[in-house]
Amino acid sequence: MSRLRRLVVSDRWFFVTCRLLPRRRILTPSEFATLAVVIGERRAEHGFLLTAWVFLPDHWHVTVSLPTDERTRI
Repeated sequence: MSRLRRLVVSDRWFFVTCRLLPRRRILTPSEFATLAVVIGERRAEHGFLLTAWVFLPDHWHVTVSLPTDERTRI
């Protein structure tokens, strides 16, 4: 699978999906809680807008956007 190296856009929303490795077991409730904490920390650090997230047993989705000042600078 290819990896996103660099993305430069402005005034856009992104729908992001992250899957677990095919042979990995499903996430436990404590792992979901850790994931929520880490996403919150990264949001505070980088200032992105997070409008929705859904955690499912083997993957998760988020809808994010750059902060307004970032969108105007790009």
